[in-house]
Amino acid sequence: MKHARYSASGSKRWINCPASLKAEEDYADKFPTEENTSIYALEGTACHELLERVFDEESTLGVPADANNYLGEIITVEGTDFTVNDEMVDSVNSFVKYVKDIYTPDTSKVAYASEMRVSFDDIADGGFGTCDFFLYDGVTNAVHVIDLKYGRGVKEDATANSQLSLYAWGIWRYIKENKPEMADISKFVLHIVQPRIDNYSRYEISAKDMLRFSQHIKSAVAKTQDKKAPRFAGEHCRFCKAKSDCWTYKNSIESMTMMSFGAVPDANAIDVPKLSDEEKVALLDNIDKIKELEKCYRDHLFNRLRGGDTIKGVKMITSKKNKKWNDTAIPLLVSKYGNDVLKEPVLVLRPVSEVKRIVGDDVEEYRHIPKGMPVLALDSEPGEPMDTTQDLGFKKLN
Repeated sequence: MKHARYSASGSKRWINCPASLKAEEDYADKFPTEENTSIYALEGTACHELLERVFDEESTLGVPADANNYLGEIITVEGTDFTVNDEMVDSVNSFVKYVKDIYTPDTSKVAYASEMRVSFDDIADGGFGTCDFFLYDGVTNAVHVIDLKYGRGVKEDATANSQLSLYAWGIWRYIKENKPEMADISKFVLHIVQPRIDNYSRYEISAKDMLRFSQHIKSAVAKTQDKKAPRFAGEHCRFCKAKSDCWTYKNSIESMTMMSFGAVPDANAIDVPKLSDEEKVALLDNIDKIKELEKCYRDHLFNRLRGGDTIKGVKMITSKKNKKWNDTAIPLLVSKYGNDVLKEPVLVLRPVSEVKRIVGDDVEEYRHIPKGMPVLALDSEPGEPMDTTQDLGFKKLN
């Protein structure tokens, strides 16, 4: 799949950190990132595929489409299969209902499209993206840009959302060029629909402010092209491919951590004050950022080792697994000792200690240690290094 250099989905990053655009290019697709390769990201893509199928199924907004028609079907994304489940169906149906609640009953004055590729390369070289759904309301002369967010880890906000604003600009441009009779737009309404956490966000922007926004984008693009483009850390760092090597990102996390403690006392002083409750709470407030930094470095080093690199101080080992029952343990134990070995009402085997007490025999022949997964470890940690030149059974995600 081709990605735009100036993508709408990555705009928060290149607008707020001009240097990130060039920095990420140095990484290309060498290492996978959470943004486009995690199982959650792929699942979100599958949900959008379902959404597109639902809207393709209906002829007009007046004909209801129901994602339940696809329940149980398989959607494959980059080699990974996802079964359309109740949660995916509910999310898509919630999105469809939200859309239908917006449009005017006068369908003669409505135009819409789903999964529409829009171009904004007039303000950002080569810029394009895919808009989940846009709706033109001829009664109010408004364009609605509606985006489905399937994830629930981060609460999204439509307010001054650069991704949706770029979609809106691209749609306005398309209308001017192809439907001039609809071009007299008075406002753009940006919508985030995030059903799994019951988040529905809406933000209006006037046509005049949209013009100002386009100038802001041109200025942001110019800054990315400066050889001395500055780096700035913030929430936009989350999916940056270059953050594992970025001093600005690292220093921002360290600064936030140190600010949690206020002034650092002299450890050699006679009366060293205890940490206050406020300082402890402040540190807890930033602990997720510290964990995020750790995950960033672990993922980066893990991918390097996975690719065959040798890095002093770290190794790849097999994770430890606890013993579990064999697949044949239930029928064999039940046939030999009866249903007393089962835990009601779910009909699974009781804990090992209870089964041993019931059967009076050693049950180890019915158990095994599952094969562990490759994990990153420090050289000082126990575990034999794996041979990373061999096929480790990774599923290719990019």
